[in-house]
Amino acid sequence: MSIFEDNVVDNDYWKLPDKFMGDLTTSYGGYLSVDVTGGYFRVTLEGIGVKLKSSSHNELQFIETNWNISSRNPRFPNNCQINLTRACFMVVLQNVTSFLVEANDR
Repeated sequence: MSIFEDNVVDNDYWKLPDKFMGDLTTSYGGYLSVDVTGGYFRVTLEGIGVKLKSSSHNELQFIETNWNISSRNPRFPNNCQINLTRACFMVVLQNVTSFLVEANDR
């Protein structure tokens, strides 16, 4: 899917369309491909008040080892904040509220 100009948040960020919000648990193990000059991009994903960040070249696999917690929710289990397991990642994917892609070269 292409990200159209109306999804631009600023010069470097795109907000993914609403179809990428809500329950994304079926995306686990799948890939996000981004076609940008140089191939490098960063992603910020937010769900249940927890922000996760990742970066990749060309494509990013949706598995817990590719993500880092960048903001925490006190209601998110403490063990999940220390170690993002598959179960913890799936909890975030159950209710995605924000999905941003950042790429400087487009």
